[in-house]
Amino acid sequence: MELSSNDCKVRPLPMLNVDGRTVQSVTNDLSRALYGGELEPEWLVVANFSDWSAAKQPRFGLRPSAIWPSTNGGESRLVIDIDRGNSEGWLVTVAWLRWSGDDDTSGVWAWTPLVRAKTPSRTRAWATCAALSRMLEID
Repeated sequence: MELSSNDCKVRPLPMLNVDGRTVQSVTNDLSRALYGGELEPEWLVVANFSDWSAAKQPRFGLRPSAIWPSTNGGESRLVIDIDRGNSEGWLVTVAWLRWSGDDDTSGVWAWTPLVRAKTPSRTRAWATCAALSRMLEID
């Protein structure tokens, strides 16, 4: 399937095997695929690029050396978010969403960012989102 819009056309991208790999390793492969696929974000980085301590991972994201989270599609899954950046451009975030609790009534959904990309336009952000979704088998 080819992604297309008025300002970008992207060749189909391969699905990535993320099992047992680090967040940094997966991010590197995503970056290479996007840049090689003519869908060049301004940048694509591990969300926790400052390598904050383990205590701050829920807020800033898993550390680059952390193992990519395993997901089951139900109470643990990957999600993609697009939002307007603080300055020019749009941010695309891949995050890990999971239920944190003992049962259906005593828990909360936890959202932990994994990867962030900045794009110059909304159209490019949606194309980046579609490509990341395909490579990470979110769709």
